Amino acid sequence: MTPERWARVKTIFATAVEVEPGSRERYVREASAGDAQLCEEVLSLLAADSDVTLIENPVLKPKGVAGHDAARVPTAAPPSLFRKFNLRFEGRLESHYASENFASSLPRLRGALLLGIFLYAVFGLLDRQVAPAQTWLLWSIRFGIVCPFGALLLFYSFSSSFAQRWQLLVATLVLLAAAGFMVMITAMPAPASYLYSTGFVLIIIFYCTLVRLGFIYAFSLSVIIVVAYNAAIARSDMPFIAVLTTDMMIVAAEVISLSANLALERHNRREFLYRREIAARTSALEVKNQELAAANLELLRSREEILRSAERNDLLFAALTEALPGTVLDAKYRLDEKIGAGGFGTVYRAFHLLLQRSVAVKLLKPTGGDLMVDLAQFRREGIEACRLNHPNAVAVLDFGVAAGSVAYLVMELLQGRSLAQELEHSGPFAIDRCREIIAPLCAVLAEAHRTGLVHRDLKPSNVFLHRSGAAEVVKIIDFGLAKRIEPPGGAQGGPPVTITGAVKGTPAYMAPERLLNGESDAPADVYSLGVIAYEMLAGERPFEDPPTGPWSAASARLPGRPPSLRAKSLLVPDAIEAIVLRALARDPRQRPTVDEFADAFTVSSYS
Repeated sequence: MTPERWARVKTIFATAVEVEPGSRERYVREASAGDAQLCEEVLSLLAADSDVTLIENPVLKPKGVAGHDAARVPTAAPPSLFRKFNLRFEGRLESHYASENFASSLPRLRGALLLGIFLYAVFGLLDRQVAPAQTWLLWSIRFGIVCPFGALLLFYSFSSSFAQRWQLLVATLVLLAAAGFMVMITAMPAPASYLYSTGFVLIIIFYCTLVRLGFIYAFSLSVIIVVAYNAAIARSDMPFIAVLTTDMMIVAAEVISLSANLALERHNRREFLYRREIAARTSALEVKNQELAAANLELLRSREEILRSAERNDLLFAALTEALPGTVLDAKYRLDEKIGAGGFGTVYRAFHLLLQRSVAVKLLKPTGGDLMVDLAQFRREGIEACRLNHPNAVAVLDFGVAAGSVAYLVMELLQGRSLAQELEHSGPFAIDRCREIIAPLCAVLAEAHRTGLVHRDLKPSNVFLHRSGAAEVVKIIDFGLAKRIEPPGGAQGGPPVTITGAVKGTPAYMAPERLLNGESDAPADVYSLGVIAYEMLAGERPFEDPPTGPWSAASARLPGRPPSLRAKSLLVPDAIEAIVLRALARDPRQRPTVDEFADAFTVSSYS
């Protein structure tokens, strides 16, 4: 079972063993809040007379298994386990409550005793004025019996044994004080005796609301005081109307004070149950947090191991690529020299021994993951490139796996340099130069989108300016991240192909929707095309990467708008600036199509 459920079982079990045996099953069913399986688990432990502190948690079941989901821990208020009449808990739970309640209320109890002694003594100053003949009798009661007993009780409260006897001792003090008032009333003539009748009201307030005796003690004292007062009044010459008025005042004070006492008692006992419930949930959360911390630590270790494995793979692959020139693959392709490297492999200038022609061979770079997945990804790049039959897409000639594990892709050999190198060497470009590059890019992308193919990693380093004699041919390379989508009209060129896992690509050229939810379609390529066009015209990307890294920059630019192109160069026509900024719109629906983008560059002229 889950740690949360096990903590819940332990809490209910620990409380149930403190309940009287005849009431345990009722308590367990109430505490289980309708969870029949939880109830049966606790009852089975009780039937076995187990010690829950020695029981190990049963085998953890996966999260979400029926009957073992942490979400099923009841959230309702704890059941009322105390009796309705005397408000006492069943079994040993009462002693736990009494101990906790005493510890929390002891400072208030000492303050109430101190205040009661002080007031009982201060009112003695009125004795000489009200009843001078009985002063010594009254003072002997106040200062000889009640106040000394209260002082001894206050000092005794610092003893460890006071906790077991405090209610009985305070009740004794109250009875002594009430008896003193009775003696005063019977010993004093009217109307002075009327004044001392109000002392009973103060006593009631003292033990019900200040000291907060248990309801049983408070109720018993109230009955004794009413009976004793009327017995004492019967010996005096107080008029009937005065007796009735005083009785009504005392009874009213008792009803109000006992009601407050009862409400406070019920509140304290329910708070005690809530605290136990919170402690159980806190314990379950601590267990869960410890498991999460252990899982996070394991993930961190796994990540570090993956990084170390990737570093080892990179070092091995780097060493391999340096040693491969001169190697012959499948008795057909001789690797001559390393001419480039990409995210998925290394490219060599090679020679086809059978056809006697130069080609480019790209070797798969292992990622450290599943080799079959890597091979499928690499093979897909070749297949998708072959399906796109366009003069501005690099031609893929062959695909194979040499020696059982070295995958390679054979492509036409390009001469020249990438658009990234061209930008670094001579950017920004004039509008005519931009048009020369944008037009073929749009043409090949339009053809790819018509066949249901999205590049997903369009950037200057994947655009090659191939020199064929005196002519320049713009080529799109590296379809390693290409994705097939539903083409216009619903015709599929093949089954849908996607890459699972993290979003891949170059963040500086990725569309916002790819960063937010990983969606990739034709407007995502248009966005990347807009970034390339902006960079060619302005000499810089619309959004620069801060020192924190490219992903932070990509996330930070989501709600942003790029600076105006005409602010960078007045030679940029309004129509071209408008189409480039539309291509960089955050909402894919507001971006132009590839054909619209190409038309804007074709028909525009300098303003």
